[in-house]
Amino acid sequence: MVVDIGGGTTDIAVISLSGIVYSRSVRMAGNQMDEAITNYLKRKYNLLIGERTAEHIKSRSAPPSRSTSLIDGDQGPQPY
Repeated sequence: MVVDIGGGTTDIAVISLSGIVYSRSVRMAGNQMDEAITNYLKRKYNLLIGERTAEHIKSRSAPPSRSTSLIDGDQGPQPY
């Protein structure tokens, strides 16, 4: 599964046997996801967090694994 969170949309693709099995583009950007995380934690745990913490949670919720891209030999996102 590949997820690209962009400025205006989030693109999702499932790849199997060197081909795209399913792909979808959702009109939800990174800032909206940060806001959704903030609202969820506030509603569920009565915990108020800032934008930077929400961004950190989003980026750490599914850390990138060792992967390679099929385009131009790009190594893709690397783990910290």
